[in-house]
Amino acid sequence: MTDASKSSSAERFRFILERTLRLSRERVQERELAAGHRLLCEWQCQRLRLTYDDFARQSRYQAAVEFFLSDLYGPVDFSQRDEDIARVYPLMVKVLSGEAIDSLSQGLALNSLTMELDLKLLEVLEQQYGESFSRGDVPLDFAMYARAYKACNNYEERRQQISMIVEVGQNLELVTRKKFILAAVKLARKPAHLAGFGELQSFIERGLAAFRKMGKAEHFLDAVHSRESRLLDAIFADQPVPEDVRVA
Repeated sequence: MTDASKSSSAERFRFILERTLRLSRERVQERELAAGHRLLCEWQCQRLRLTYDDFARQSRYQAAVEFFLSDLYGPVDFSQRDEDIARVYPLMVKVLSGEAIDSLSQGLALNSLTMELDLKLLEVLEQQYGESFSRGDVPLDFAMYARAYKACNNYEERRQQISMIVEVGQNLELVTRKKFILAAVKLARKPAHLAGFGELQSFIERGLAAFRKMGKAEHFLDAVHSRESRLLDAIFADQPVPEDVRVA
């Protein structure tokens, strides 16, 4: 990759990071928004646990499923991790290759898009059921979720989200094949924690460890793409959930 290409990658990374930080800070500052978002994420995480229970029960895939649910889609406050990235950004773009920067950008972009889609969905749920939803007074079920999901009218963005999930997984698999990257991450553990970047370091280590244990990710990622795409199509077409996709 040329210097110009790396500079372009770094600029894209900075743009995505700023957008992610803005969304994360808005969520933290607005207490009711944070509470409602957490409830929604908890429900979605439980749905995903049901949908991918067959993989979670296999030791090979267990860590990868947990990484997706907890670190990429779970009801976790990612603000500290994102602030860590912002603090270490100047060093990251200096020492990382353009390809590595692109991989990080892709993961952050997925996180940012997911948060934007979730906040839109939360807005619709509160329009339909009032602020009592964010207080937890209205238990969410799949029928309620599907109605609000369709009302968001963002089919293409949801398709993009599914594609990005698969791409992030494919990139993680490729990275785990490069032993020098794994060694560098391991060597960075103590300095990262001493420098105050422990949350980011732990996130990277969990992802790499999960995908290294899984080995070839094609079967799992194909299942994610197929199940989420068919569920999306069913919701927008007002059709029953596919029989092989557990949601409740």
